[in-house]
Amino acid sequence: MSEFFGWLFFWVLLGALVIGYGTAFTLRWRSYHLAPFEFRKRPVKVQAVKVLDIDSEDGIFLGARGKKSQETPTWFEEAFNRGDIIVGQKNGDPVLYIKTMESDDFVIRVGMWIIRGVKGEIYGCDPEVFDLTYD
Repeated sequence: MSEFFGWLFFWVLLGALVIGYGTAFTLRWRSYHLAPFEFRKRPVKVQAVKVLDIDSEDGIFLGARGKKSQETPTWFEEAFNRGDIIVGQKNGDPVLYIKTMESDDFVIRVGMWIIRGVKGEIYGCDPEVFDLTYD
């Protein structure tokens, strides 16, 4: 009879551990998967220029934070010479087309930023997003 109670105690204890562990696992799993998907950008430095004006005769005028730049960044010149940045027109307005990782014809209008990322990739950014994202 004592052997019976010994086995009963063993199975009850084992069941309690399994149920307790399963409940804890389920609660942890649920709280993990229901957590909000929020991320913070790493503090990395990027290079950027703002397109102040596009003129087919006079060229492209670049700047930073409202100030006209006296010189063009090397990375911008290299991208332009490679054909990654092309001057064009869209709906009668002068624009720049840039080749990004996602698209061959990303449209940059006057007032937008062209950013060189941490891996050397170039992409465009609206001024509102740029002001919210970068210092």
